[in-house]
Amino acid sequence: MPEEVTPPTGQQVADLPEWARTYISDLRAEAASNRVKASEANAALTEANNKVATLNTQVAEAKTATDTANTQVMRMNAALKAGVPSAKVENIAKRLTGSTAEELEADAKALVADLNIGGSTENEPYVDPSAGRGGGNPAPNTSLSPGAAAFRKMVEGHYMQQNG
Repeated sequence: MPEEVTPPTGQQVADLPEWARTYISDLRAEAASNRVKASEANAALTEANNKVATLNTQVAEAKTATDTANTQVMRMNAALKAGVPSAKVENIAKRLTGSTAEELEADAKALVADLNIGGSTENEPYVDPSAGRGGGNPAPNTSLSPGAAAFRKMVEGHYMQQNG
């Protein structure tokens, strides 16, 4: 174990030869300069750490925004693949749940099937687009009861008299 060295007091330094006093003075000046440099380095390190923390926060925020945008895109793609009409894609996409494209697509298909919004015409009856527009002779209905047939003739006769 090294012995403890007590620094010389001002009186003792004055008793030293000139070269020793110069050497001690230079060492003290160098130590003071190093303390200033260390203090400046610590301040620079603290500032750099603060900048790194700020940048890490910004990176985390950007990652969150990117993840949110990617999820929205996956939801919209899933809705489109499930056959949701483009006018309804945004609203339907908001309702989809899942964390992968496959889960979102399965949910979109189930939602489309539940709501029947995919534009499928399966099991939908044919609708004549000209129905109710008039302009033509109606097809004779032979399955009418005698009373219904008489009423029909009366209405047709009345209609013909007004337009005739």
